[in-house]
Amino acid sequence: AAFSVFRLVLELVRLAFFTRRALGGRGVGVHVAIAETALGKRLPRGAEVHHVDGDKDNNRNANLVICQDNTYHKLLHIRAEVVRAGGNPNTNRVCRPCGQCKPLEAFSRHRGKKALGRTSACLECSREAFKRWWNAGGAQKHGERRRQRLGRRKRS
Repeated sequence: AAFSVFRLVLELVRLAFFTRRALGGRGVGVHVAIAETALGKRLPRGAEVHHVDGDKDNNRNANLVICQDNTYHKLLHIRAEVVRAGGNPNTNRVCRPCGQCKPLEAFSRHRGKKALGRTSACLECSREAFKRWWNAGGAQKHGERRRQRLGRRKRS
């Protein structure tokens, strides 16, 4: 029992050391230090560490996933959100404004969205948001700002 307590204290000291120490000129969190230890080398540039259960304090190896980049990390969070909402992450998405789990076809395609290629608001919520913007004079304000920008360019 004394040996296991010693190992536990040693591990806690090691983790505390990693959190406060700059490794190669950069500070790292405990989860990054554990992932790097498990990997046996530093994480590649742009890589991120994801907590499977969403608990940032749970830094067990089984709870950490090394993501190649931020896009993949976001995709994992989007898919987990769909599962929590009771949907299938391959065929559904959660709408940000209304919070409902809907089929992917209910969302607009968006080339700029790398994670799923879809917008975060369903078509119904997008239409409602556009109507609110239009009724608030958004189109008129947008046109005025555009004319001002174009006017400034011509003078230069």
